[in-house]
Amino acid sequence: MKVERYQVLVCNHEGHRAGLVVERIVDIVEDSAEVQYPASREGVLYSAVIQGRVTEMIDVPAILQTAHLATELRPEHAEVIQ
Repeated sequence: MKVERYQVLVCNHEGHRAGLVVERIVDIVEDSAEVQYPASREGVLYSAVIQGRVTEMIDVPAILQTAHLATELRPEHAEVIQ
């Protein structure tokens, strides 16, 4: 049996916790960020340069709202892990 491993970014927002499966986690840093570029696509708040790299800041509330609406429309696709 093949075991698949996923990288998950766990976000807390307004008392709710959600996991976002990501392709890869490049680095984890603590730094300040100033808006450098406007959002380039849906789900992104803005882009900033952090430690010399252009970094997209995701819009967690918008992503969670989209996921919530999708599970209301197609509850068979919702997966809840407690």
